[in-house]
Amino acid sequence: MALEVLHVLGLESCKKALILPVCTGMALTLSLLTLKQLRPSGIYVIFSRIDQKSCLKSIFAAGFIPIIVNQTPTNPGTFCELKITESNLEEAISSIKISEILCILSTTSCFAPRVPDSLIVNGTFARNNGFFHLVNNAYGLQSPSIILQLSQALNSNLIDIFVQSTDKNFQTPVGGSIISSSNKEMIINIGKLYPGRASTIPSRDFLLTVLNLGKNGLLKMMEERNQVYAFLVEKMREFAAEIGEEIIEPEGNEISLECKKLGGILFTRYKVTGTRVIISNGNITNINGIEFKNFGSHTNVSIVPYITVAAGVGMTKNEVENILQRLRECFCDIKN
Repeated sequence: MALEVLHVLGLESCKKALILPVCTGMALTLSLLTLKQLRPSGIYVIFSRIDQKSCLKSIFAAGFIPIIVNQTPTNPGTFCELKITESNLEEAISSIKISEILCILSTTSCFAPRVPDSLIVNGTFARNNGFFHLVNNAYGLQSPSIILQLSQALNSNLIDIFVQSTDKNFQTPVGGSIISSSNKEMIINIGKLYPGRASTIPSRDFLLTVLNLGKNGLLKMMEERNQVYAFLVEKMREFAAEIGEEIIEPEGNEISLECKKLGGILFTRYKVTGTRVIISNGNITNINGIEFKNFGSHTNVSIVPYITVAAGVGMTKNEVENILQRLRECFCDIKN
């Protein structure tokens, strides 16, 4: 059923899918451990920086050493997109043995201003250097541009495994992941590696949800999210114009966008959750012995303060209106 759902969403080159009762991070750990069996010499994971702790923890939990590739601002010091290039990847591996690199871990779904990793660039880089390409696609199934990226990369055999969350993409209860690939044996090996038995509840919840939705209902749910995101962008543009600010819609990121003002008052006074307030103040965050400057912003380079907002599956236009109302109230408080 999971495989059929992926096909319905446009990933027809996917050949096998496995639902496991674990979070996205743990699914990435299991994927890394499976790849280790196929490349025993691998001890490093090339990590396209995303400031989300579970991604890093998935690497440490599997016993690997992350090689951090920092996101590069397209226009440092200003309101800009963040992305990595092939030259960033080349620099990252310049001082280590290629034979000791297990894979590159790319991320598609992410908060602005970070741009989804180019699966073609990263996948081609991995193939040219002889290591694997693992993709963290946590909530990317609801983004048409990410689906297109995945489809193109799968058709070109540039992805070994990609992982996504059941709750983030299908509104099921938290606790399930879909691990998938165009290589059937790869997914079979992950299934064999999974130790013991566990609850079937995530599989049951996913099955009941997609059966209730049906093909048309599933596609309608995804299209409604696209419409809500377009509505969010429109309203955020209006709000930004009112206060003399601007928004940015990173290329290929059709879930999240950013705006430059406001702060913690959104949560403490107006109970707005889900938005992220990012200030590049140079603070250092230590995660398992690795230091990250400006953690949360995906880059060591200081950029202007901003907030991010997103429109995921299940969000409504009425909720967008409520967010904008509270943003306006919050801005008035700051202004006064």
